[in-house]
Amino acid sequence: MRFNILTLFPGFFEVFRDESIIGRAILHKLIEIRVINIRDFAYDRHRQADDTPFGGGGGMIMKVEPLMRALATVTGPVIYTSPQGERFTQQMAEEFARLPELTIIAGHYEGIDERVIEAGVDREISIGDYVLTGGELPAMVIIDAVARLVEGVIKKESRENDSFSAGLLDYPQYTRPYEYENMRVPEILISGHHKNIDLWRLKESLRATYKKRPDLLENREFSALEKKLYALVREEEKEKTMLYQVRGKSPRLGKNNIVLPGASVIGDVTTGKNVSIWFHTVVRGDAAPIVIGDNSNVQDNSVVHVEKGKGVAIGNNVTIGHNCVIHGCSIGDNCLIGMGAIILSDSVIPENCLVAAGAVVGPKLNAAAGSLIAGNPAKVLKTMEESHMKLLKYANDEYLERLEYYQEELQLAEKQGSQIP
Repeated sequence: MRFNILTLFPGFFEVFRDESIIGRAILHKLIEIRVINIRDFAYDRHRQADDTPFGGGGGMIMKVEPLMRALATVTGPVIYTSPQGERFTQQMAEEFARLPELTIIAGHYEGIDERVIEAGVDREISIGDYVLTGGELPAMVIIDAVARLVEGVIKKESRENDSFSAGLLDYPQYTRPYEYENMRVPEILISGHHKNIDLWRLKESLRATYKKRPDLLENREFSALEKKLYALVREEEKEKTMLYQVRGKSPRLGKNNIVLPGASVIGDVTTGKNVSIWFHTVVRGDAAPIVIGDNSNVQDNSVVHVEKGKGVAIGNNVTIGHNCVIHGCSIGDNCLIGMGAIILSDSVIPENCLVAAGAVVGPKLNAAAGSLIAGNPAKVLKTMEESHMKLLKYANDEYLERLEYYQEELQLAEKQGSQIP
């Protein structure tokens, strides 16, 4: 298979073509990587391949003529690496690996002239939602992913065991030594029982996918064996809701509490009634007490922590949104802490306050009851209006309702491809 790369910086690819699996594949003539310098097709005296944009604005745009001349020397589908493109996937790599030739334009600066995209590009491809200085690294990522699927580049067994090759993430891998600092290789892998090892690997692939990329399982058509193993995985993970003792202190949970899978409650933690602690939240009372009042909820991926001599007091009917950090502070009754907010040590949030999403509250904030608090550093914007007060109650009531139906209904999904609750 031949890869053509159109670039302003051919030096990027020198080591890439010489090393490791790609280098061996080229040596054995399994693939060919042709690097084309776009400046070779700029025929003016200065070999100018870029220019300022019409309409003004910062940066430079790669010119249409050199690119179109370079494209005239290649065949096969043409890809342009662009943050505006389709997300690159393993399925896409498999599709490209069946082609005899693939051309990649490695964009640079502010991009390429739109006329090249209209007249010469078949697909725009992105490797992720972030911005790079140029398209050379994405071009290497695409080539690496595609080349390893070309027959003979790597062993078929290695390809089939890769993450995503069967729609699942890969299982854990181990090598010698058997034991390192009291961490041992799973016994099943040294048992010599190959059927059991295969079952373990499939189960752990399902586990890794469930924990890290559950979206891959939503529309999966499970085999009978996969369905059975997946049910076991989910049951085991559900049981990993952890209550820990530390320094002689254990959590004391009130009536009708729920601690969802993946959450950890540690040490000197006391909760009132109807408290919900959601998926993958950490409530860690290891150096001072944490008290959470009646009807309060701490939502997914939040952290409630203390420092020596500075505990946390969370009042009644408090809602703490996703991804919050609550540290050594006090929060009064009927408060709503927005998503991603950080409440630092020694801070005091009086009752009936709304802390906006992303706010960072420090100990110097002097807020009265019923304040709307926002910003970094946080400030009191104004006194709460009636509509804001209704929002506080609505948010809390919603999670009290969820507590009830999660207690009654949360279970393993039986239907293949059903959404994970």
